[in-house]
Amino acid sequence: MSRRKAPYERIDRDVARRYELVSRIGRGCYGVVFEVMLRDPSKFEKYAMKKILYAFNNATDAQRTYREVSYLMEFGSHTNILYVHDVLTSADDKHLYIITDLMESDLCKAIKCNCLGEVHKPLIAHQILRALKYIHSAGVMHRDLKPGNILLDRSCQVLVGDFGLARSSPYEASTGDMAMLTDYIGPRWYRSPEQLLGARYYFTAVDIWAWGCIVGEMHLGKPVLKGSSTIDMMHNIVELLGTPLEADVDAMQAPYGHMSLGQLPISLPTLTFAEMIPSCPAVLNDLLELCFQWNPMKRLTAMEALRHPYLSAFHDPDAEPVFGQRLELTLQDNHKFTTSQYRDQMYADIIGLEQAMKRVDENQKAQALLEQEWEEQDIP
Repeated sequence: MSRRKAPYERIDRDVARRYELVSRIGRGCYGVVFEVMLRDPSKFEKYAMKKILYAFNNATDAQRTYREVSYLMEFGSHTNILYVHDVLTSADDKHLYIITDLMESDLCKAIKCNCLGEVHKPLIAHQILRALKYIHSAGVMHRDLKPGNILLDRSCQVLVGDFGLARSSPYEASTGDMAMLTDYIGPRWYRSPEQLLGARYYFTAVDIWAWGCIVGEMHLGKPVLKGSSTIDMMHNIVELLGTPLEADVDAMQAPYGHMSLGQLPISLPTLTFAEMIPSCPAVLNDLLELCFQWNPMKRLTAMEALRHPYLSAFHDPDAEPVFGQRLELTLQDNHKFTTSQYRDQMYADIIGLEQAMKRVDENQKAQALLEQEWEEQDIP
């Protein structure tokens, strides 16, 4: 009697006709990744296929799926961002398949196996920062930067992936107002102090904090701020940075900032990066100090970090492009839409399904009519 396959093991028949399954690479909270090969005798091409399980189970999951695919499609032309080759749907509309470049490993595995040479560390840091400069120039935060999302090949080519938590910066393009954000984003060890303290307004500086954590981890061989809880994380940060100035606490715009930090006695750092990281060169110590700042406004920007002496061997301003304009997705990040709206918009924009395009057009016309009625009601 054959065992019935679990949902994450099953591949839709239409997908299997196009791609041959080679092996399963890994599995996470939201899906599973396979190595696949295009079923074309004239081409011997292998890809990674991410199956997002129950991609449209609810509005939150649908929004994450929409962001993941949409941002990757927009940013995929950058040489350090994962490129999407194909997007396929399951027959029941429950799951989604994203076909991307196949990479041999990720930074998390590379750090654990201690296989990075000294020249590789700034090279990897530079490539991650190139990607950050590109997406930040479009007004987008990644918000989930960690070693497991940094894909590598054996030549240390970097591709930043997993844009499911990415979103536009808090400034709304139309009004200039601040949009409220989610505070609990990204793994704890790479989260900035303003996020740990529950800030609902933050910007691209959270990615620079996470990038600094990754750079430090490559040199230390383990996370630099490995707290077992939010309180433990804050204790570790205070130990490293000392207590913040009142103005720096204000700059974090965190509701629990003064409550958590204002009661602490004023103290200087009790631990330095030089003490934390064996044989830490002065240039690395300086870089980390500029990234690890309580005040988000005092942290280096991606563009400034690229000019730091730590990256001087790789920095080339002519090869570090910007996106060129602020990016706003069709379904903007500052509003929560329904599950069907996220699914239809993605099917229409990316897959080009005719029925979805028709539903999107009908919804847009209905919305325009509703707005017109509101305007007419306001006329005295």
